[in-house]
Amino acid sequence: MIQDYVKGKIRIYQRNIKRKLKDGSSKTYTSEQHQVTLDKNNMFEDGQSVGVMPLDLLIGIYEKLDNAEKDTMALEDYTERYGNLQEQHQTLSNEVNQLRNKHDHLQERLRTALEEINQQQKVISDLSNRGFIDYVTGRLPESYKQLNAPKD
Repeated sequence: MIQDYVKGKIRIYQRNIKRKLKDGSSKTYTSEQHQVTLDKNNMFEDGQSVGVMPLDLLIGIYEKLDNAEKDTMALEDYTERYGNLQEQHQTLSNEVNQLRNKHDHLQERLRTALEEINQQQKVISDLSNRGFIDYVTGRLPESYKQLNAPKD
């Protein structure tokens, strides 16, 4: 638990604001703003609620815990991390399986398209290699007839 923290700095800004009241007198207000600046990290998400406490107080609380409580906290932390890793592994395995299925489907489509292209190239070759007599008599190659035949 104590290992998962982010260091930061507190800045306190004060500003004096002068306002003119309805009766014509002026009043001075003091506004105070506390700003927490954190080092760059990946622990927080946008809109997440956090608590702020001084680091020495946090370390003091942790040091007062006995070893059994520290071990329990560490075990809970490791159990949570293990659960998260299992979820990530399952998600990634599902994605890999989906990608394999998609790849197999695309491979089958490619194989079918290549077979069709080879068949059409043979027809083109047969049509371009016809003799003069074939042109005059109007004979077409057998591959052309098979290409135009209805498929069962």
